[in-house]
Amino acid sequence: MTQEYFQFRLDRYRTLFLLSAATMMLFVSGCGERSAESKSSSDLRASCFDVTSDNGAIHLLIGQPAEDKALDFFYLKRKSTDQTWPEPIRIPTTHATPGNHHRGNDPQIAVHGERLMALWTAKGGGPYGSGPIATALSNDGGRTWTPGPSPTLTTDDAQDVGYRFPATVAGDGAFHVVWIHAEDKERSLRYSRLAFDSKHWSEPTVIDPTSCACCWNEIKINADGELFVLYRDEQPRDMALAVSKDRGQTWNRTGAVGDFNWDFNGCPHVGGGLALTPGRNAGENLLVATVWTGQSEHSGAYVLTSGDNGQSWSATTRLGLSKIGRHTDTTALSPDKAAVAWDEPSTNGQSMFVALTEDGGKTWGEPQQLSAAKAKYPRLLACDDQFFVLWSEDEEKGTPRLRMELIAR
Repeated sequence: MTQEYFQFRLDRYRTLFLLSAATMMLFVSGCGERSAESKSSSDLRASCFDVTSDNGAIHLLIGQPAEDKALDFFYLKRKSTDQTWPEPIRIPTTHATPGNHHRGNDPQIAVHGERLMALWTAKGGGPYGSGPIATALSNDGGRTWTPGPSPTLTTDDAQDVGYRFPATVAGDGAFHVVWIHAEDKERSLRYSRLAFDSKHWSEPTVIDPTSCACCWNEIKINADGELFVLYRDEQPRDMALAVSKDRGQTWNRTGAVGDFNWDFNGCPHVGGGLALTPGRNAGENLLVATVWTGQSEHSGAYVLTSGDNGQSWSATTRLGLSKIGRHTDTTALSPDKAAVAWDEPSTNGQSMFVALTEDGGKTWGEPQQLSAAKAKYPRLLACDDQFFVLWSEDEEKGTPRLRMELIAR
């Protein structure tokens, strides 16, 4: 056993201990079909969440502990200029009981105009209790929701199959989803699409026949319908990028994102962040990626950029005041303006940081510390020419608190 291996086991057990401790302190929030009052971001409690923006609005999906099942899901929407959240709207889950979602394995939301989709992994007989992917759809801007179709098998023949760590996005007339297919010893990365006017998902395609089993994925789409997926590869255990130019029918795996050549036979439970924005010239895209590696000589979190659809990447820039930045995310407003966020251990437990670039990632500003409390798992959002960051803060008693702040530039 190597020192690197023992350090990883220690990090993993520490993470599991914190998650278990947080879970033991959860309480039912008392939110019904609609809550009695609006909530500020500091008042929201969420054991897991996802967020996206569309047409100047912020769309939030949160999970809260429930008495009769693992979680209840709620949808909230607000303008970027609002100071409070409106009444949460319950999302139906009786057709597919949510599985073991938590920060780092969050339910997902995708939005395109009045069309919305909430997506999660249901309970099942697959690895770690994972089951089929479930959806709920809204065609009226999130005011009402109905159960939707599943992109995965739900029959008895698939009772031992797990569909893990899904990620979703909307665009090009469809919802898109990627996930880790876990069956027997297989851990493959797969993709499917649901056209807005269809009741059935496309036949899943295999992006990569071998991938890491326990790290979250990211999927983005550009104005031309090209799809970009960031995921953790199996060998080496670096993050990798796959691109599709034909609506997910075929995929080009462009290689490592952060070429650390990390040889590790295990699962670090850490994904990355991916941002996509049109480049300076026609046909170009700026990709910004945040990654984490446990490679002993380079352990930590990094940001890097690509101007040629991931065919080549800039040099890595380390994130963090130390070498132990871990959970990351990124977003971009333009070819010049982007933001990165990460958490790292501190004397108070875990701190949240953010840094900005005004030159497309050539240089990054000094880190801004947003929280010195038990902060973890940042999510970044670009909306109305502004950056927002959301994260979770553990509390002494109760469900972790959801924090959201506007980042000053």
